[in-house]
Amino acid sequence: MQDRYAGDIGDFGKYGLLRALCGDDLRLGVLWYAFEGDDEQSPSDGRHVDYLESPDDGLRTCDFDLFDRLRDLVVVRGERSIDAIEESGALPAGTRSHGEKLTFRDEDSRDDRREKRDRWVSAGMEAVEAADVVFVDPDNGLPIQSVDRLDDAGPKYAYYEDLIPHWRRGQTIIIYQHASRSGAAGEQVARRVQEIREHFDGAPGLQVLRWRRISTRYYFILPAPGHIRRLADRVRAFVDSPWGQRQPAYATPHFELVEASPAVGGSEGATTAELLAFALSLADAADAVSMRYYRTGHAVERKADGSFVTPGDLEIEALLRARIAEAYPDHAVLGEEEGDAGGADAEARWIVDPIDGTHNFMRGVPVWATLIAVERDGDIEVGVVSAPALGTRWWAGRGLGAYRGETGGRTGAGERIHVSDLATIEDSQIFVGDLVSTLDRWPGARALLGDAWRVRAPGDFWGFCLVAEGAADVMLEGVDLAPWDIAALIPIVEEAGGRLTDGERGSAPGAGPRVASNGRLHDEVMRRLAEPGST
Repeated sequence: MQDRYAGDIGDFGKYGLLRALCGDDLRLGVLWYAFEGDDEQSPSDGRHVDYLESPDDGLRTCDFDLFDRLRDLVVVRGERSIDAIEESGALPAGTRSHGEKLTFRDEDSRDDRREKRDRWVSAGMEAVEAADVVFVDPDNGLPIQSVDRLDDAGPKYAYYEDLIPHWRRGQTIIIYQHASRSGAAGEQVARRVQEIREHFDGAPGLQVLRWRRISTRYYFILPAPGHIRRLADRVRAFVDSPWGQRQPAYATPHFELVEASPAVGGSEGATTAELLAFALSLADAADAVSMRYYRTGHAVERKADGSFVTPGDLEIEALLRARIAEAYPDHAVLGEEEGDAGGADAEARWIVDPIDGTHNFMRGVPVWATLIAVERDGDIEVGVVSAPALGTRWWAGRGLGAYRGETGGRTGAGERIHVSDLATIEDSQIFVGDLVSTLDRWPGARALLGDAWRVRAPGDFWGFCLVAEGAADVMLEGVDLAPWDIAALIPIVEEAGGRLTDGERGSAPGAGPRVASNGRLHDEVMRRLAEPGST
């Protein structure tokens, strides 16, 4: 964005869109990507303000207040700058912004430029931290191959690595994109949509609007999972308003909707990838809460069943339920702390354990995690296990594979994992959860463990995840696990090529003991566990 563009006809559409989408319940933040380069004094751009002299041609009816504010600013007062726009009331009340200019000097080294850009990005993150929606307004839009992030023209582009931190902390992102002169418009949009989906976990709820006046501009709207339904409704209302209706003075509407993912409001409209993307965003939110409580000496309460609950458990589950209810109001939720909510006939059910490994969490042991699963048509379709104190997350979706990545990095960025290919007990590493319960549960457990190459007891979710990634070959848990203890682990182990069953080889996420393996060993393990008289 450059000061000389302020108030031109493109800006009128830009501010009109932001005013329609944002408000008291969706607070706006703006990253202006303010830029001043060698072409700053070129007279070719930013001159299209004559629309303000024609209040009767159909533009003013889109937003009377905005039109009059810009006319007063540009025509009457002759003020054209980012600061003037912010002071004019053209943007929604309470808008936060980052207007620092990002410009590279010829003498700047690449290290200097990287430090300058990273510092600018950090300052922008801080400036719009309280916003729900972040509008990104670079001169040109998303990056092109010929311009590096640290090139002279780099500040005219918004690079994905600059935007992902906003997505990770649950903010909706709206990206301004100027149409390129090369390639058909449809191909440009399709290419950008594909890139966005790759970088933002499938970008569920993605919508793309095209502005048609003078020069074509696109707005890519990436709703945070909790904003999908609201923004879908508002975009629909926007294009049904004068903004999206053909006016007598124009051959085409001002705005057109050119891409719209299904609004996520029920399981029928959500793909496995979209459910997984939402589950990963929930894990990000849960991690932020759990780490706030971890090792802080928080209060602990004992529940009626003798188990413990912490403030972190309660806050995380309440947060997850609220976000699921907003994004998927027709889905049921089963959680450890608040039980079952939602109709028995719901087509999908979320199964959550806010903190699996509460005892470890209480004692400062880093082996604990938030477990999130989605059950649809009786099958566990999505599973996410996020262990922020270990810095590790595991996830899977049916038909999408199983993955391991770092917490605190880009959501959904990880490496695909697979179980081991060992075929003999004598060469295998076997993990157990509760050793005493495991020995009591299966008559053949002691002999089986005695024949293994190595036996260890990581416990809880961790042993199952280590089987999925091939670090162990078998995991035995003799304790009766609840559905929220095991549901998220089922697709992770199975999509990695393994098997996870109950004591009778069933895979339903009900209560009971569990056995996981690399698959090749499973039948032998189950046979030997059941052998009588071998204890």
